Amino acid sequence: MKKINNNDLINNFVKAEELDENFFINANSYLVDIGDQIYNWFLKYEKKLCIGINGAQGTGKSTISNFFKEYLKEKYDLSVIVISLDDLYKTKSDRELLSKKIHPLLKTRGVPGTHDIDLGYNSINSFLSNSKNDCWCPKFNKNTDDRCKKEEWHNLNFSTDIVILEGWCVGASPQNDEDLLNPVNELEKNYDKGCTWRTFVNESLKSDYQKLFNLCSYLIMLKPPSFESIYEWRYQQENKISNDSSFKMNKEQVINFVQYFQRLTNWMLDELPKKSDVVVEFNKNHIIKGIYYKA
Repeated sequence: MKKINNNDLINNFVKAEELDENFFINANSYLVDIGDQIYNWFLKYEKKLCIGINGAQGTGKSTISNFFKEYLKEKYDLSVIVISLDDLYKTKSDRELLSKKIHPLLKTRGVPGTHDIDLGYNSINSFLSNSKNDCWCPKFNKNTDDRCKKEEWHNLNFSTDIVILEGWCVGASPQNDEDLLNPVNELEKNYDKGCTWRTFVNESLKSDYQKLFNLCSYLIMLKPPSFESIYEWRYQQENKISNDSSFKMNKEQVINFVQYFQRLTNWMLDELPKKSDVVVEFNKNHIIKGIYYKA
């Protein structure tokens, strides 16, 4: 363990990532404690470890995951690689084919069924099996809407200690089939009248996704106060994007986009805290109001 000043570490991270004061408050009051808990898990396991971080759109899961990476490196000299579920998206051509074969809504990436789970599972599983060979896990380029070239992929090599798998539905369980019948929003009501899309998503979640999520020895949930907060936080993220970016969404586009994830997000808000090892609860201002550890 290194002797470090937490305030200095947090300040450096906040400046590098151009974050606001809220993140400093969250990190100083709560996140460093979770970082220490991750280290204790690592010591308990005595081998390579995969930790899942679940967070809905706008919760800051990628930033928080990268903070843990930096904290564990600086304080405990651990090598951590953060893999986003987004990195596992199917290629653009594969999703195009899926949208024609199954349902047009599958052209939009994000929901279960739009990822190449086998690629992620095989690389992380090999890493956890203490393979002495380098394990390569995909990266995804959202600007091109396609998978990166292999030389840009994550390299889970022998020196890596921990993999953090972060994503909006990491750890999620499928719904009961009867719960799919009634639409939860205008997207489902108008564009999935026959339940084809949401049934495919749920069936995908039942199979390969559970296999991947089961590689996570521990699960951390970043829990927003409500689904309404997700709209606002996701829109705030868009406002940080340069105005000349062709990828920036207005408020109406954000509302439409988030509808793709509403069903499963609402289900996770009720279901996931019970199976998470750590639940991080935010208030509507994106300040952490409490952390709950599984007994």
